[in-house]
Amino acid sequence: GKFTTNAECFLFALEPSLRVLRRSGRSDNVAYLNFRNKHAPRGLGFGGQLGFCRLWLDVDFEQCHVLGHDATYEGGALISNAGDYKTDFKVANIEVWGC
Repeated sequence: GKFTTNAECFLFALEPSLRVLRRSGRSDNVAYLNFRNKHAPRGLGFGGQLGFCRLWLDVDFEQCHVLGHDATYEGGALISNAGDYKTDFKVANIEVWGC
């Protein structure tokens, strides 16, 4: 797995209000995906760096977290109870959009 770069990517939050976090331009670590290589973190991450992704969903959805900020996306909470540092959460539902 490795990070990819795409100028059109953004993160968004729906609660407590709609918030769109666009790329800040300070880092190109937009999205990370690895589900095969057992010697690297396995999961889906957005922003940040390995081990410190802004949004991290591990391969089993058991160890997921968000960070309050990173160098890839604008600052702001992605979940309502998130602090400035790492906040763990459980996935209730997931919806994937793509073209």
